[in-house]
Amino acid sequence: MHIDVQLGEAEALIGAGRVEDAIALLDRVCSRKKQDSRALHMFGVAKAMRGETERAEELLRQARALKPSAGDILTDLGSVLILRGNDVEAADVLAKARRRAPHSPLAQFYHGVALTNLKRFDEALVIFEELVAHFPENMAYAQNRATVLIKLLRFEEAEAAVDKVLRKQPTMPEALLVKSMAALNLARYDEALAPLDRIVATDPNHQEATHNRGEIRLLTGQLEHGWRDYEARWTQIGAKPRVENVPEWNGEPLNGRSLLVIHEQGLGDILQFCRFAKVLSEQGAAVTIVVPARLKRLLATLSADFAVLSELPRSQHFDFQIPLLSLPLQLRITLDNIPAWPSYLAAEPERVRQWQSRLGSADGLKIGIAWQNSKTALDHGRGIPLRTFNVLSERRAVRLISLQANVNGEAEQLSTLPDGMHVETLDDLDRGPDAFIDTAAVMANLDLVVTCDTAVNHLAGALGKPSWVALKKVPNWRWCLDRTDSPWYPSMRLYRQDTADDWDGVFARMARDLEGFADHPSLARVD
Repeated sequence: MHIDVQLGEAEALIGAGRVEDAIALLDRVCSRKKQDSRALHMFGVAKAMRGETERAEELLRQARALKPSAGDILTDLGSVLILRGNDVEAADVLAKARRRAPHSPLAQFYHGVALTNLKRFDEALVIFEELVAHFPENMAYAQNRATVLIKLLRFEEAEAAVDKVLRKQPTMPEALLVKSMAALNLARYDEALAPLDRIVATDPNHQEATHNRGEIRLLTGQLEHGWRDYEARWTQIGAKPRVENVPEWNGEPLNGRSLLVIHEQGLGDILQFCRFAKVLSEQGAAVTIVVPARLKRLLATLSADFAVLSELPRSQHFDFQIPLLSLPLQLRITLDNIPAWPSYLAAEPERVRQWQSRLGSADGLKIGIAWQNSKTALDHGRGIPLRTFNVLSERRAVRLISLQANVNGEAEQLSTLPDGMHVETLDDLDRGPDAFIDTAAVMANLDLVVTCDTAVNHLAGALGKPSWVALKKVPNWRWCLDRTDSPWYPSMRLYRQDTADDWDGVFARMARDLEGFADHPSLARVD
């Protein structure tokens, strides 16, 4: 049979959804015609449809080597590279595909997807707006435009765009996810939950919708249901950490039994949730907790009753294991029974004395500040322009002391302070292999800690240090809503934006409260 006839048959099989039959035919064709670009191209596409992306990439690269200027091959290779997480090369390949096939909407679409994944949102938006203008009936293009608007924090526009999609495709999961995200960021929480409920009702295994619903439930105080939904987080944050051949702990009695608790996510998460390992140890479990090596020294102050490791054990036997943030689910934690101890971590006494000597006894209220999350840019709402802290030192004698890690933009902000504003920096703070050892000791010598939403404020809370946290209008789920205290940390006070992006209003309230802080440090927590 002539190869063109065979390839036509394979194309028809793919079109009919008979991918397995197409692959069998194309395997035979390519074994005989190893240098036929069309056959290799079609074979690569079929393999990608079956989820064999590694083999698909290999076949498409072979096809491209034979026809390097073919726009359709470049487009399909780019789409497979996206599936394989290689967005940098995908963007380059798809830019070439657009030059070779300037009228190909698929090349344009996948290029927009790759740019979105690379956080080049302005460029991606231009592409999707062009696609929507030329193909207004294509809801995938419209939905991706709405997604990029969300990434650009243009929530009202995103909602208007996705509402148009949902009028035509009311059950489209991707559009419902965007609708939920827009409503959430516009502080309409019931409306944010409704689209997720619709997705999960249709597809109970939709992990992203379940995870997002869990975070909103936790934010709105529905902890019992929120922790359950939050177990779907692994598709969002990566593979579940675990040791082979050790069963998961699902709430079985632990008295006298051994439990391995494995850290996950960021340093702030570990500082906040390590308390539950102590709870289980006090209940009679033989607890071993695994944390990043740089946190081992600090976490050793949590309890003398259990082991703290810096890597997963290979030979030691355990009765059960569990990821750290799954503990609240199994412990049935609600807002009413969070173990909110006054403190549960400690600074090292010798370090405290060293930093007491370095900081000196100069007049002024000593306030430690942190203004930027190490993973979050300012425009994502968790970082705060450093100049905003200036109001804290305008009304009375205050020393602003930086507790900031060396993150993007720190040096630039310190070099462009307003006239009269001074921030003391501690150049060698935690420059060794251990995280927060110096920061904890410095905090012990401070009167107050004022931060954005970052790991530093979790450390202050765990140490029992009076701390004020500035939160954006729609905060991270752990801070709940409409309260000035934290159910997690008795020494903490929360200052929330009344209006999105208005940090000046937040710090004006702090400055007023600071007037009486020296006489009434209980302002760290108000009812």
